[in-house]
Amino acid sequence: MAQKARQSGAPIDGVVVSAGIPDLEEAVELIDELNGAGGIAGVIHGAGVIEDKLLRDKTPESFERVFATKVDSAFTLARKLDPERLAFFALYASITSRYGNRGQSDYAAANEVLTKLACDLDRKWPGRVVSMAWGPWSEVGMVADLEKHLTARGLKLIEPAIGANFAVDEVIFGSKGEPEVLVAGGTEQAAAPGRSAEVPVAVGAR
Repeated sequence: MAQKARQSGAPIDGVVVSAGIPDLEEAVELIDELNGAGGIAGVIHGAGVIEDKLLRDKTPESFERVFATKVDSAFTLARKLDPERLAFFALYASITSRYGNRGQSDYAAANEVLTKLACDLDRKWPGRVVSMAWGPWSEVGMVADLEKHLTARGLKLIEPAIGANFAVDEVIFGSKGEPEVLVAGGTEQAAAPGRSAEVPVAVGAR
């Protein structure tokens, strides 16, 4: 069954619904229920799993799990949401789709599809549609267990409070026609001689 948590205090009239739904049929049922109860004003899509392996070691089943978790759920939302009622649709992608990462061909591909979907919907829908391609966060998220490894490589991770504020600001103040945003924490040291090591903690790039 769909896991639904509802609470008051939403920024718009109504309720906030948080749902983790591995079954797309259950997702459709939930969307239909919410549409029938007055509609959906905004959606944040944050689905994702990682099963990192080199492509030569990947099974088709593993590739499909990683790819479909993001892509199938995003396309289901795109089909079922009513764009005339929707103020925003935020898709959480990964900076891996732009710069790649060893062992993440499936994950990179899935996130790039999300970004292209956002570009397409932004042209068709009246509300704000954005794909936020995140770099790694500290303490939370799928790469939390790799934090020491990432910082040892010189990566500066996104602090949760800063990332959360950035996400809210991007939905509220982001411009229509800018559907792709890259958010990175920067590096602790210069990537190459002559380059500045001073990189903001969270940077949006279009």
